[in-house]
Amino acid sequence: MVRVTSSKRQPKVWVPEEDDVLRNALRNATAPESSVNWHHVAAQIPGRTNKDCRKRWVYALSPNISKGSWEPDEDGRLRDAVHQHGTKWAIVSRLVLTRNGDQCSRRWHENLKPNINRARWSLLEVFNTSSVAIWWT
Repeated sequence: MVRVTSSKRQPKVWVPEEDDVLRNALRNATAPESSVNWHHVAAQIPGRTNKDCRKRWVYALSPNISKGSWEPDEDGRLRDAVHQHGTKWAIVSRLVLTRNGDQCSRRWHENLKPNINRARWSLLEVFNTSSVAIWWT
């Protein structure tokens, strides 16, 4: 009998002590945030990879990233950046300054994209949606 194991790691919840180590590592880094040696940082946090550490920093801990409501000037910078660079979210986020690529993408597609149809639903659309909901129940 052959046992097949998945090479996919199970997600592990970050604990406050790990966040503290990550913050201290970045506080002591001499390189700009964009050129941090994430392998070196990960070596200080057992069980975490360089990618784990980078993503935790960029998406949760970085003091340069705003969370919550978008300000009008952020929306303006987002519009300008998308106009210049399209949907290259890593580049766009560098121009927005206060948001990461995922935040920029979500804001654009859900709120600012010019061709979003904001009209009220027609009766046909309501009916079609209702029939799908009834089918699922």
